[in-house]
Amino acid sequence: MPQLHFQMSLEEANLVFKALGELPFKDVFELIGKLNEQANAQLQNPVQLQKKIQKKESELGNNE
Repeated sequence: MPQLHFQMSLEEANLVFKALGELPFKDVFELIGKLNEQANAQLQNPVQLQKKIQKKESELGNNE
């Protein structure tokens, strides 16, 4: 399955979580878990995250 990568501020991410919280739990619990896991990993090491983002943007720029 193709993977998508989104960039958003912490405030925007919290809004996404809030919106998902309004949906039936059985429909969104796996997605919430996956997003939460990724967010926690990124917030633990923001410098490393920024380097990964810059590398990915550079790779995408080279493919255009």
